Amino acid sequence: CVVCSRGIAAAIRRTLDRVGLLNYFSQVIARVTTTQPTEYDSSLPRHLPAMEDLRYLSTPSSPRCGASKGRIVSQLLRERGVDRSEAVFLDDTQAEIRNVQPVCHAIQVQPPGARARGLG
Repeated sequence: CVVCSRGIAAAIRRTLDRVGLLNYFSQVIARVTTTQPTEYDSSLPRHLPAMEDLRYLSTPSSPRCGASKGRIVSQLLRERGVDRSEAVFLDDTQAEIRNVQPVCHAIQVQPPGARARGLG
C-alpha cells in the first residue's frame, strides 16, 4: 500500500506510526518541503523535531505528490506490475476521484467533518 497525499509527508508517517499502521505502507508520497512554515510548524517548541522524530523526515530525493495523482497511481501500478482491476484509490476530493478513475477503481470517502456539517 502507498499513501499519495498533498499533506506533509513527515506528519503522515508519524501519525500512521502512532496508530500502528506505518508498517502496512511501503511508501508515503506527499509534500516534502514548504517555503513558508505552517501554523503547526510555528507552534512547535524550537528544539523540535525531537531525535526520535527525525526518522519521519523526508530527504530531498523523496517522491512528491505532483499535480496529477492519476499519473502517480498509473506509474505505481506499472512499476509494481499491478493490473488496474487489482488497485483501489481512496480520496475525499471529487476532482481527485475523477482524475484517477481512468487508472483504477476510485472511491470517494467522506471528507473530515462532513457529518458535523450535515453532509453525511
